[in-house]
Amino acid sequence: MKIGIIPAGSYMTNCYIVIDETTNESIVIDPGDDAKRLLEEFDKTGSHLNFIILTHGHADHTAAVDEFKNKYNNIDVYMSKKGC
Repeated sequence: MKIGIIPAGSYMTNCYIVIDETTNESIVIDPGDDAKRLLEEFDKTGSHLNFIILTHGHADHTAAVDEFKNKYNNIDVYMSKKGC
C-alpha cells in the first residue's frame, strides 16, 4: 500500500491518496482546496479511483469533491453522519 499526502489550500489541509499497489486501485481522503493541484497529483499516480472518503464536512476537506466527481464519472463519496 502506498499513501501520498498533499497539503492543500490556505489551511494546508492534508489530502491523502491511498493506493493498493497490487490492484492499482485507490481512494482519496479529504480532497480540500486547490482542486487543480489535487487532480494533477492524483493523475500522476495512474491509479483507478474507487471512491472518496471525507473525515468531516468542512470546506477545507471537501472543496474539490465536485471536480473529482466530474472528472471521475460521478464516483461515490462517503462520510459518517456524525461528520456532517
